Amino acid sequence: MSSNSTTVYSAAPTARDRFVPVLAGLVAAVLLTASGCGEGAEGRKAVSGTVTMNGAPLNDAMIEFSPMSTDGGSFSGAAIVDGEYSIPANKGLLPGQYKVMVTMAGSAPEPELDEMPGDSSVVPVAPELIPAKYNSESTLTAQVESSGENTFDFELTR
Repeated sequence: MSSNSTTVYSAAPTARDRFVPVLAGLVAAVLLTASGCGEGAEGRKAVSGTVTMNGAPLNDAMIEFSPMSTDGGSFSGAAIVDGEYSIPANKGLLPGQYKVMVTMAGSAPEPELDEMPGDSSVVPVAPELIPAKYNSESTLTAQVESSGENTFDFELTR
């Protein structure tokens, strides 16, 4: 007498089987938290604009906003790509006056061949390609408003 029943064997769940759903849940939670919308936490405002040097868009540079007031404010920055930057509201700036700094590092020089590997006293430093008047000695400012667009375009010259 033959039987047509099929036996199904089930393996016990592995650590990987338990890890994947947990990881997916964590990724979803981080994305939902980071996405933000409109006005950011604590009244932060989105900031965006363009940065050019002698009329050409900057690329691979950074822009930083530092509060000029001692009674609060927020610090934020963004990468400048193809002459444009954007800081979303959830990472944005509180209304107020800001000092603006633009930086762009060149290529670090190669270490000398006679230097000992790992010698931290001879770490090559990449040169700053933007004039000091736009970063360490910046004269650039921006006034972030509580309403309306906060778009700041900066035209730098050598």
